[in-house]
Amino acid sequence: MLPTERNWDKIRVCNSDDLKVPQDQRKCETTELSPYYNEVRISIQYWDTPIYEAWIAQILLSELLDIPTSIEANDPNIHMNFYNPENNFEEGSQWDGEAVPYGEWEHLGRGGELGDCTLANRNPEKYEPCSNFVPELWTYGNTLKDMRAEQLIDAPQVLGAQGNEGWFIPKFTAVQDFSLLTYLGMQNEENRRKLAETFLRPTNWKDYCEIFSNNNCTGGVSQRYPQDEDESKRFFVKGLYDGHFSEFDENECISNTCTGHIVDYPCNWGGFVVPQTHHLNISLESKGNEPSGGYEIDQMREIWRAANATRSNVIMIFFSLDSIFEEFIGTDYEFMKVSLPLPTQECYDARISIKDRCSDKIGERRGDKLGVCDSVSTTLKQLVVSKLRNEQSSSAIKSPAFDALTNFQLSELQITQIQKNIRTRSSEREAICQWVVDNFAVVSAFIPRTFPRTLVPVEGYKYLALHIFTVIFSSLAAVAVVLTGVLVYIFRDKQSVKRAQTDFLYLLLVGLLLVCTGSIINSANTGKQTTNSCMASVWLITLGNTLELVPILVKVAAVIKLMNAAKKLQRITLVRSNLFKTVFAICVIAIVYLSLWTGLDPIQRTDEFFIQGSKTLQGKTIVNVAYYCNTKSKSPVWYNITLVWRAVLLFVATILSVQMRGVRKDFDESTALTVLIYSHCGFLLVIFVITYLKESLDSELLDYSRSIVYTLDALAAVAIYFVPKFLPSKDKWDENNFGQES
Repeated sequence: MLPTERNWDKIRVCNSDDLKVPQDQRKCETTELSPYYNEVRISIQYWDTPIYEAWIAQILLSELLDIPTSIEANDPNIHMNFYNPENNFEEGSQWDGEAVPYGEWEHLGRGGELGDCTLANRNPEKYEPCSNFVPELWTYGNTLKDMRAEQLIDAPQVLGAQGNEGWFIPKFTAVQDFSLLTYLGMQNEENRRKLAETFLRPTNWKDYCEIFSNNNCTGGVSQRYPQDEDESKRFFVKGLYDGHFSEFDENECISNTCTGHIVDYPCNWGGFVVPQTHHLNISLESKGNEPSGGYEIDQMREIWRAANATRSNVIMIFFSLDSIFEEFIGTDYEFMKVSLPLPTQECYDARISIKDRCSDKIGERRGDKLGVCDSVSTTLKQLVVSKLRNEQSSSAIKSPAFDALTNFQLSELQITQIQKNIRTRSSEREAICQWVVDNFAVVSAFIPRTFPRTLVPVEGYKYLALHIFTVIFSSLAAVAVVLTGVLVYIFRDKQSVKRAQTDFLYLLLVGLLLVCTGSIINSANTGKQTTNSCMASVWLITLGNTLELVPILVKVAAVIKLMNAAKKLQRITLVRSNLFKTVFAICVIAIVYLSLWTGLDPIQRTDEFFIQGSKTLQGKTIVNVAYYCNTKSKSPVWYNITLVWRAVLLFVATILSVQMRGVRKDFDESTALTVLIYSHCGFLLVIFVITYLKESLDSELLDYSRSIVYTLDALAAVAIYFVPKFLPSKDKWDENNFGQES
């Protein structure tokens, strides 16, 4: 914000327009939560008060709530962000809505469809206007009602101010003739001359210099000749052109066709001057350069200022809350409303449409005589697109934009105060900034409860005792596997160990150690996971399971082959190197798969957010974030395949274990291997259940559960298959029954 009397060192959050500026030149920052908040784009429409309201809302969102916020002007060449270093002031463009679904509300319709307006095309050649919030709404027409039915926008919210539209004359004119304050003092032929003589035609700068000036515009009313086309159309330029009102042919009442001059809106703005003057028999007409005889809004303001500068009479249709109203409060040119027939529903229903107002057929512009009543006071509203409601699945990081904007309210007095600030300050932005400072309590009241928030990584653990237990349990299991390896070496000459083949036993133990290590990494990093830790855990557990199960499969298949040969009294030779090659080949398949997964679509960690009620010294509510492995990448198929892979290995092992029932009973490994395979199947089933229930389980509990199950699986394998080999054996083994090794 600009320097003010209040100490304010807060740096605003960056918006999409800031991305066009080199990073070292940006006067903004990205906060911890701003990446989770969609940018809010606010429409400034095409008159001044929505601009002031939009700027206040932009300050509220950008500086107090850390929400990226930008301004939509319906024109790629109009840049009206409050933070624009050019300090320009331009009203928005009225979008030509003839060829688009939502007409002049196309920007709001697109915002309702996209939610995030940064997705709209900003290329000037293919520009797509887009907004999420309209701060000031006067009329809730059928197009908006259709958009509401399509759930693109929410129901209109009350802005808090009342707006009035109608005919106005200055107090200067009313003092001279009170009858002009009502349409009754203007009606019929007896008032024609009065209106023609009172309300003369305003003259633009160029016409004055070419038609009325007697000194070539070198002093007096005009200090110089207009320098370009834009200046030529001006009706008042402070210090350069005071304006001029003169009698034209229409004001001369030689016949009963003379008329006074009323300043009318552009035809696409609304207003009902043509049907009102015609059907009420009031001798007034507008002679502007618009196709319907109206004037541009800026020209209308200039005409009122010209009347004040030249002490001339003027009558125009206009609307309250415009800055020019405040400009003349307490002066001779204060706006005084002219009374027209009382409004009724029948009158409103009979009024002409925008299309009729802009018609080149006078009959269509005049409309029905029933539609000539005055306008009722309008409770101004605002519109918010519905998608701002549900931007995030977690309530802890849900954007406060929707609630803040629906809380946003300004009264007529506050808007008038803003306009007064603008007149007394060097620029509109400085005036808005100062108003926010002076009314900081008012603006702060729009902030939803428990906001603003800041993101802080969780320091401890939700289940500290469980965390400690799981890490220690997995670590002890790893130690147990290592000790088992030591015992295998010590008892390498024991018959039960030799029969099991120490090389295969070491392969199994390496696999179990990898599983335990993966469980340790998973449990130790719970709440603080990274993509690397998630993938490391998956690699270790998948490879560990493969390295443990595949040697069992190869060994069981070899035993069955050997036993079947023995039954047939056949002599076969089992080449150990071939068995190891098979194990290695299957492990390579697993490694290739894991490499592809890691390279193409690695697991993305899950961010879990929660609020514990604590706040920072600056008063921000702390949102704690913990990071978990969600077992999902862009495609969940990757993780599911690892489970299917293990299931397939166990399925094959189970079939082989059934076939082993026919081998010799004195082959004491058959029972142990069968129980081991069934044990693995049981633990895999538990893993499947946990995976199926993951959406309903706490993420931290989910990580701990997996680690505990994998650790128990490894310990069970040690207890079932290895421990019995170190116990005193009563059975004697005849190696000759099983052929020769090579």
